[in-house]
Amino acid sequence: MATNDPAFEVPTATGALQGTAQFVWNGTAWVAAAGGTGAAAGASVVSAGGFTPRVTATMTRPSDATQYAIGDMIANSQTAASVVPITFTVARAASGSGRISGVRGVVTAASGTIVLPAFDLLLFRPEANIPFAAAGYPADNAALAISSAAYIEAVGIFAFSATAWRNNAGGATAAGAVIYQAVPLASARPYAPFNLVTTAGSTLLGILQAQNTWNPGAVAQQFDFALDVDQD
Repeated sequence: MATNDPAFEVPTATGALQGTAQFVWNGTAWVAAAGGTGAAAGASVVSAGGFTPRVTATMTRPSDATQYAIGDMIANSQTAASVVPITFTVARAASGSGRISGVRGVVTAASGTIVLPAFDLLLFRPEANIPFAAAGYPADNAALAISSAAYIEAVGIFAFSATAWRNNAGGATAAGAVIYQAVPLASARPYAPFNLVTTAGSTLLGILQAQNTWNPGAVAQQFDFALDVDQD
């Protein structure tokens, strides 16, 4: 049945929903409409199949010139208590599930020519105190050490290479203030499944870990991410 069909009825011969339920397409989903008969007239439709949403999040690092070492945290504040993770709403509803196959990233410098970074985006299920307790994250430029408890809840790691960026002129060198890169999972898996039943939420938490010696200059950089997500 095509989704542009104007309406349809579902006969229900047995059980509490005996009768017919009539549904109409509202442009987004099938919804119950008046006109059915019996108890089934008040039924609802459960959509089957996956959804591919636009899942985005943004983080901006401070405008300081402190050089990052491999393994350092790239975060929103040089004050540890003010650091917050990058939050991605990945599930259609609380306790939802799905799969992530890749990430697209854009880094934009507030001014000047951007210095090409290498970093990992790590995604975690937000169980209690994972990946860190609130106000307990490392500060920007501080060494980042992931606990075994956090790694157990890691959904996937996405590695952005310093040599794979595309600049705003279409080249692969540092030129201008904007760079773009799309990456798959760092492992050989085709996708990273997630299930948020035990968290009763719909989000994953992300943190950035430097993977090269990066001197960003005394200018703020904005990190914009879009996840390639299939939702159940």
